[in-house]
Amino acid sequence: MEPPEDDCVYREIELSEDKQLRIKEFSLLEDDAGAVVWDAALVAAHYLAHRAQQGRCLVSGRRVLDLGAGTGAVGLAAAALGAAHVALSDLPHLVPYMRENVQLNGLGSTAEAAPLVWGDAASLAAARRSWLMRPPHVVLASDVVYSAEGRQALFATLAAVMVPPPSAAARSKGSSRSGGGGGGGGGSQGAAPLAAGTAVAGGPEAASKEHGPGAYQQERTAQDAAAVGAAGADTTASLPGPDSTQDPQRGIGGGEGAVAGSSGGGAGGAGCEVADGAEGWLCGSGDVVGGSVAVLAFEERPGVEEVPGLCEAHGLSCVEVEPEELHPDWRCPEIHVLLLQKRRQ
Repeated sequence: MEPPEDDCVYREIELSEDKQLRIKEFSLLEDDAGAVVWDAALVAAHYLAHRAQQGRCLVSGRRVLDLGAGTGAVGLAAAALGAAHVALSDLPHLVPYMRENVQLNGLGSTAEAAPLVWGDAASLAAARRSWLMRPPHVVLASDVVYSAEGRQALFATLAAVMVPPPSAAARSKGSSRSGGGGGGGGGSQGAAPLAAGTAVAGGPEAASKEHGPGAYQQERTAQDAAAVGAAGADTTASLPGPDSTQDPQRGIGGGEGAVAGSSGGGAGGAGCEVADGAEGWLCGSGDVVGGSVAVLAFEERPGVEEVPGLCEAHGLSCVEVEPEELHPDWRCPEIHVLLLQKRRQ
């Protein structure tokens, strides 16, 4: 990291040998939360890069929405990894700072910064009239669940912008129309429900600390069956949902779950085409099939034990990414990375 200059510091983030980001942190910005790159954001960005290096890129060619983007580091990582379009969103006063980092990394043709106030129907409606006209394939959110008010508003917004996976019948129809195969999804699981005392070895300095099951882990274990259930009512009536006629991912290929840790019943090859212009999204490992997927990263802090209940209340299934699926140099026992998907009603 470079020394402060004009009340700013610059953080270098190496995603791979040929992909680096330079993120400007604003040390005197009044909103400290959005002024710096937090640890969970770094873990999330390197998780995306690690998947890409394994040929399982979650964002390549997809529309990505970064909620509470702050400096924009995670969303810009998605842009650098080949996302078709990335929308960095946060409170209005943070938009100029996000735009500066977009330009700093030469990603203006792929990424844009725009205001979005969580839980605010007028703000969401304005976004849908301008920069959020189509639902995202992937939603990113890191270090954004540390206040009670923020958690409630975040999950209401997640439920409003995400679309569920298609039904089994729709997937079957899409597969037959596309001629896509049900190729193997690879031998490793992309994600699995969290178990009590899950250890995440290695990584940043925090990884060297002794760490037992935290509040989030204990609560997540108790509610796992409910949170990852196949059905459930969506209780987010306060914000209108996306237009279901513009599903971002018409699922094709193998797999039945919304977000599943699948060891071989995967989707077909990433180059599979879908007939009649339908938009198909395939992940190489088959661990995500159809619908919008959210990547939520956060540290073990007071209040995060509410996350499983908020998922359940807002009709979202969630699983935690297994330690071995994270970047080997960016694993920390105090940082969780979840995959979320909206359930079909």
